[in-house]
Amino acid sequence: MDQFRAILAYVKLVERGSFTAAAEHLDVSISSVTKSIAQLEKSLHIRLVNRTTRRIALTDEGREYYERCRRILEDMESADLAMRQVSTTPRGRLHVLMPVAIGRLHIIPALPRFTAMYPDISLHLTLSDQHMDLIAHGIDVAIWVGEIPESSMIAKLLLRTYRLTCATPDYLRIHGRPATPDDLVRHTCLATTSWRRGRDWLFRTPEGDRTVPIRGNLMLDNGDAYREAALAGLGIAQAASYLFGEDVAAGRLEPVLGEYSAPGQDFWAVYPSSRHAAPKVTAFLRFVSGTFKALPAIITSPTLARHQVRAVGGRRHPAATAAKPARVRRRSGRG
Repeated sequence: MDQFRAILAYVKLVERGSFTAAAEHLDVSISSVTKSIAQLEKSLHIRLVNRTTRRIALTDEGREYYERCRRILEDMESADLAMRQVSTTPRGRLHVLMPVAIGRLHIIPALPRFTAMYPDISLHLTLSDQHMDLIAHGIDVAIWVGEIPESSMIAKLLLRTYRLTCATPDYLRIHGRPATPDDLVRHTCLATTSWRRGRDWLFRTPEGDRTVPIRGNLMLDNGDAYREAALAGLGIAQAASYLFGEDVAAGRLEPVLGEYSAPGQDFWAVYPSSRHAAPKVTAFLRFVSGTFKALPAIITSPTLARHQVRAVGGRRHPAATAAKPARVRRRSGRG
């Protein structure tokens, strides 16, 4: 016996007053309703209704059973409604993993907009530059940098950056502005262990991509610390444009070697695969995507960095722009 179907048939029988009306409401045959009621009475070992040719009459047990069944069906309907609302309304605890620098510089400052839009979401932010097992750590969504390892996760591209090389105006005033990547040998450069090319910087030249070893006496293992060292004027730095873009836009740092900018790091939203992303995850992805789109254009456009280098460098070193390509070609030509 399908107990739920039998209970539903019984409730509609009582509410509609006849087997015919109950069958019409449920869009089933009269015999189907009759069979359901008979099976229900047999399983309960009681008579629920007294049947006559014109109407039904509830027994005392049948009246009590109807009230209990009616409440059960109402509770089920309320539960369904509540779950439908939950399934479409962003709410609940949301655990997000993101790199330290991107979180501090770009995501956290924008969070008031997110919390105002989604007051029912409770955010738990983990800032780390290490990839973690999302399932093992209970992470709903992560912002990952660089290559995405093969996995069953869903990954959506959020932001493409390029390598931005820069220094403070004071450093460049005192030590001069490098005209080509080869000039870095005469400069103090900041190294980092936070990404693979900490002591070998990548540049894109007319002959193709090339790495240039740098010299300097300071190595840092954290993106935030690396940015602070650059802002302190400790040397020339190179990192993905998201780290320095706003400082360049504000004039705290000046780009150099913009003609040789190489691709930087890609940012991905990664979350466990499922048929449907939870509304809270979808809401956060929309927020992050909008936040990245609102970043200063210099973070996503190496062309702007090149123009800014020419504008700034042109005032101080008029011959620098013309000299750069020839110098790199001569070095490459020697093999």
